[in-house]
Amino acid sequence: MLSSIIAPLKDLKHGFKPVVDAGNKILANDALMPLNIAISLMSSGAYQERSLAVFLFGEIAPQEPVALDYLTTKVVDDPSWQVQEMLAKALDSYSAAIGYEAALPQIREWIKAKHPALNRAVIEGLRIWTSRSYFKENPEVAVGLISSLAPKLSKKDNVYLTRSVGNALRDIKKKYPDLVKDAVRNWDHSEVAVQQAYKLLQKK
Repeated sequence: MLSSIIAPLKDLKHGFKPVVDAGNKILANDALMPLNIAISLMSSGAYQERSLAVFLFGEIAPQEPVALDYLTTKVVDDPSWQVQEMLAKALDSYSAAIGYEAALPQIREWIKAKHPALNRAVIEGLRIWTSRSYFKENPEVAVGLISSLAPKLSKKDNVYLTRSVGNALRDIKKKYPDLVKDAVRNWDHSEVAVQQAYKLLQKK
């Protein structure tokens, strides 16, 4: 049963829908143990199977603290950009499942974390932040959380994180220009990474 669900993923070249479909089949089968399956798949040499593991972790994390721990301590080190994209989706899935307001302590923790991949995953995963419940009613919280990473961008030296910060603020700027303008007013433009993020958020 499990092999027939996973086998088609080996031919996956683009997109995440087949991964999500496979994950949902596993979750719908009471005879299967998604946490054990996900842990096992993380040792696979195929990014498609590790992506499936990350999807499963994200879906079961509200009930399985071990799954959330895997996402934030092990998946962040995966070299595959596809797995990192799935990590972003998984963090959003977890936050949506428990409620974005209830997830605020974890979201703040992820943003303050030392690992730039974890910072980037939460920033990217929750885009567009102000289309999410709670942040839709409290856009200033979203802007504050995202912009809090600006002083750390140069030290973290991660172009993907820099892009995510700039792009996420640009998303919000379209509807809340004054909030974003106030948040970036005191950015240190002598730092190259800050300049890059600022340039991105100014794009039309």
